[in-house]
Amino acid sequence: MEDADFVVNASWSNNPEDKTVDGVDFTSDQTFDNIQSAVDEATNDDTTGDTILVLPPIDSGGSYGQVIIADDGSSDHNVEDLTLASLAGLTETTIEYDSGDNAQPTVSIGMLDGSGTVKGFTIERTGDSSNVDEAVGVAGSNVTLKYNILKGNPDATSSDNDIDNDIGLLISEDPHYTDDVVTSVVDTTNVVVSDVNVSGFQNGIGVAKEGSNSKDVSATISDVTVKNSDFGISPLRLSSGGDLTVDVDGANLTSNDVNLQTYSSYSLESGDVFTIDNSVFHTPNGAHIEDGADFLDLEEIREDNTFEGLVYYGNSVYSRVRGRTSRLAVGVNPVKFK
Repeated sequence: MEDADFVVNASWSNNPEDKTVDGVDFTSDQTFDNIQSAVDEATNDDTTGDTILVLPPIDSGGSYGQVIIADDGSSDHNVEDLTLASLAGLTETTIEYDSGDNAQPTVSIGMLDGSGTVKGFTIERTGDSSNVDEAVGVAGSNVTLKYNILKGNPDATSSDNDIDNDIGLLISEDPHYTDDVVTSVVDTTNVVVSDVNVSGFQNGIGVAKEGSNSKDVSATISDVTVKNSDFGISPLRLSSGGDLTVDVDGANLTSNDVNLQTYSSYSLESGDVFTIDNSVFHTPNGAHIEDGADFLDLEEIREDNTFEGLVYYGNSVYSRVRGRTSRLAVGVNPVKFK
């Protein structure tokens, strides 16, 4: 608590005023009843390394509203080593947003410059929209997401129509959901995702090159769980230019229609790289892998990961691999690709 520069508590209806939290005194310009106001204050001042500490919203209906963290390189929106964290932990502090059809993420991060960390929240994206909606959208470099739960339709299964177009986490060079603060494409590198649990979306985690530009997109994803979604983790190339790099280590991919999907509507670039190691693929009814981009070294993936929930295909036991590649055999005595 001593390290907090700003404190948020939705129960503070008489804000602003001086507050004492856990024996630490905060002035009226450090206390807020919503997260966005605290973020705006932190990004509008001249200091770096600010920490915003969020208390559980005990008296506010149980959750906080939409959050936009944006750095356009100006003094009005300057994010440098910003930390947004919950005091009580991810199961006690929820950020929730039902945007209807305006395609805004629950937490939107756009960085032309700067860096930031979001940790310790349940982040929900609810509602029925025809647009692509995210729980978290990231465009920009040096962003860390850890110790979070991302929830879509709380009761969704992988075949539920209510999760169409929804993405738990989208990492892309195109910040088209950051409230017009950051409007140009940006290099999106050194994005670190760890200890995150994602469920109830069409796409659990998507890492995408969206536009025809030279910007790079790279992400390191570790110790995550993605479940009850159409697609678990998806490297996506939707246009040409730049490099797409995704490194996954220690993922638990379970009960998705397809645990790992690659997709490309354009030729892959020479610098595009995808690796996955030390991960568990479990699916009782779906496919382990769909390599629509011809992106994967399936022999290496088989050697470096664990496959469970085998699917019977004819007289043999396989995990299904759909798309342009062969089926991947992972039985007791694995056979070569056919």
